This record gives sequence, C-alpha cells and structure tokens, in this order.
Amino acid sequence: MRDRESIKRSFSGAASTYDSSDGVQRETAEKLADCVGVFIGSGALEFSAREMDSPVLRDKVEGLRPADENPLILDAGCGTGRIAAELTRRWPAVRVIGCDIALPMLERMREKIPAVPTAASDCASLPFSYASFDMVVSNLALQWVELSAAFSEARRVL
Repeated sequence: MRDRESIKRSFSGAASTYDSSDGVQRETAEKLADCVGVFIGSGALEFSAREMDSPVLRDKVEGLRPADENPLILDAGCGTGRIAAELTRRWPAVRVIGCDIALPMLERMREKIPAVPTAASDCASLPFSYASFDMVVSNLALQWVELSAAFSEARRVL
C-alpha cells in the first residue's frame, strides 16, 4: 500500500479527468445504490437465481432492517461524487455527506452536486463524532486505506 500523501497527490492530479474513465465505478455505484435501497425501504436487491440459492445470502437479505426514510449517509472516499449523485437522484430525501482525502476530487463533486456537503479527510481518520451517521457507503475506495482503521472509524460514526 502506498503512503497517504502519495495517494492524496495521485487522486488530486487525476480529479479533472477522473469521470471520463470511471466505468467500473459507475457500474458499482448503481449496484451499491441498489443495496442502499434495501436499507431505506425504497428498493429491492436483485440477485440471480444462483446467488439466491445461497442460504447465507438469503438470510442476510431477509434480515435487513430498514433505516429511516431520510437517513444521513457518509460517502467515504467519495471521489467526484458518483455514489452520492446516484443516491440523491434515486432518493431526494436522503442526506449525504461526501468525504475524500483529495481536495480536488471534492471540488469536482461540489460542481456536480452542490447540495451535498463535503469534508476533506482519510477514511481511516474521519472528522465526525460518534454515532453521527445512519449508514456508511464506500465505492471502491477501501483498497487505498488501512482496512482495520477504516472499519473501526465506520463503526464509530455509525
């Protein structure tokens, strides 16, 4: 894993052209938004017959507890706001805050979705108080941080 400053510089430099080459993130944002829909009671996950044949997956899907109708969601490692835009497009009542290590990524996000507040921070060191969010989502950002710290922080803010 690269160091924090190197990651920050790399994503800062890529911010202006990032959206033109984020096909995988676009696809995963749509799937992630489907999952969020289950938690807010406004959507349903679609799984293939083979996937639903798994008792483990079936139990997890059936055991989900919906959150409030307008949950406060942290988009950790938000980049230019792909998942935040998808969430607010599908469910205008949800409240999203974007958090990213690279300030230029946040600036691009603010251009696209100015109503969504942002915070410049690493996923492994979140600037939010204990139990301040209903949900934390992250779209392909966790490989850039130390996982145990990122999950510890997500747990803390939930």
